[in-house]
Amino acid sequence: MTDGGQRGTETRRIVTNTERQRRLKAARRKKMFLRTVIVLVAFVIVAGIAALTVTLVKAIKRMSSSSRGADKYYCSVFQLENAEGCEVVCTEDEMFIFRDGVLTCADGSGVTLWTEELGSGDYNLVSYGGGVAVYAVGGNEIRCFNESGLLWERTGLEPISFAVFGENASRCLVCTEPEDCLSRIVLFSTKNSKTAEETLLEKKFRENYLISAAVSPSGKSIAVVEMKISDTGEDAATRVVAYDAATGQTLVSKLFENEICPYISFAGETGLVAAGRKNVHLFEKLSKNNVGSVKESKLVSIGDGASDVIAAATIGKKIVTAVGTADGKSDVKVFDTETGTAKSFPVPRAVKGFMDCGSEVFVCFTQTDFLVYDFEGNEVSSCEEKIDIERVKAGSRGFFAVSGIYGTAVVNVKKAA
Repeated sequence: MTDGGQRGTETRRIVTNTERQRRLKAARRKKMFLRTVIVLVAFVIVAGIAALTVTLVKAIKRMSSSSRGADKYYCSVFQLENAEGCEVVCTEDEMFIFRDGVLTCADGSGVTLWTEELGSGDYNLVSYGGGVAVYAVGGNEIRCFNESGLLWERTGLEPISFAVFGENASRCLVCTEPEDCLSRIVLFSTKNSKTAEETLLEKKFRENYLISAAVSPSGKSIAVVEMKISDTGEDAATRVVAYDAATGQTLVSKLFENEICPYISFAGETGLVAAGRKNVHLFEKLSKNNVGSVKESKLVSIGDGASDVIAAATIGKKIVTAVGTADGKSDVKVFDTETGTAKSFPVPRAVKGFMDCGSEVFVCFTQTDFLVYDFEGNEVSSCEEKIDIERVKAGSRGFFAVSGIYGTAVVNVKKAA
């Protein structure tokens, strides 16, 4: 009995120790599990706090943007479907899309209004306030359309190089390449005839090539840039010439040795801007009454070769220019031709160009986005959607098309109601 009792007691003691070990192991596993849960919960809390912080930061940024004036202007972008290989320009309310020989007019939301068969060819589309002009490079006719269809056409021209308009589109200047000279310009009226046959001014250029031209807002003056290349082909010079459209009288003629100024535009009715890689030149008080006394002001001059003028535009009577900086950013200058005053401000990325959005603001576009500034240099809005930008097609009043590796999109910058 004693032995049995002892054995029984020992047996019970062994069972008890085993259970205790099991309980200890279970407790350890429970502690480990609880620790894991606590760590995971802590991680989730931290991640949530971080996400909330990011959201708050974004909200603050949006609030800051609103405080700078984003509530006054908004920027929207929508992608055009099946727009590969097409040419797109925008007017104030419509889009004109050319693809595979067909011109399509659509409203601002992309709804088709009409289509027109133009046939095959290397066509250029030039927008103005109320429509678009279409011509084939090397062709002999130019046609103009608005939201209702064909407005006018001019046929029988010599091979066309390019065409430009004044603001009201009542006059069109076409540069051609006739056989008997290098370049020829034809200025004609477009408002009184479906065939636009009223020729106002013609001039031939037998020694130099024409690389650009401009028409003043009212159409009373025109300007051209002639490029002369030396016999060796190593040196080039440009001459800026302005004419009175009614009489053909020369208003200004300026030769720039060893300087190419391919950009030319009118700043108001009596200011003329010519821009090159290093300089932007402003000709002031341009009129037929003061021939020979036109004042030339150099707006931007970079002489050390470290920076280039990377963009220039005239918006009304203001001139907007951008100079590249060493860190890949830009310095933008807004020059008021009426007051003679200038404002300068930095842009955080490299500027590719500017677009007119009316009398209060303008668009500064980079490789990936759009920034809207007022003429004091304050950012009032921006486009949050990032898109790769290779080319911007001029539009009217903040409505324009952009193309890049991801296709073609339409950007609309409007003032809030």
